[in-house]
Amino acid sequence: MPCIEWSPFFSVGVDKMDAQHRELIAITNEYCEAYYANKGHLAIPRILNRLVNYAQEHFQEEEKMMRAIGFERFEDHKLSHEKIVDKIFAILQEYENGALAVSDELSEFLREWLLEHILKEDMQYRDVFVGQRRA
Repeated sequence: MPCIEWSPFFSVGVDKMDAQHRELIAITNEYCEAYYANKGHLAIPRILNRLVNYAQEHFQEEEKMMRAIGFERFEDHKLSHEKIVDKIFAILQEYENGALAVSDELSEFLREWLLEHILKEDMQYRDVFVGQRRA
């Protein structure tokens, strides 16, 4: 059961970023599927490690693109990326230390941060990028 289904509504107008967002959604859905199949406790460390590694790669690419287009909110966006990575690392550590259980709350957190990041923060660079591409 996927937590998130890709929609054109999520498109930021940059094919590479959209493809990477789809992969982040796929990893999040992998967690949800493992959770609902009662295999989350076996899959969490692998999935969260994969998620944080892929998110870091994606964020580096996104930041590179934002610098290239002169995105004026770059520093705020970069800080948001750092907070997301720190939060996922903290969740992984809590889980590995036995302080966090596989739960609906965790799947909801993953879903919410990803959607919020794409729909609120990433959409801010869409108009800048698309406008420069048309110019």
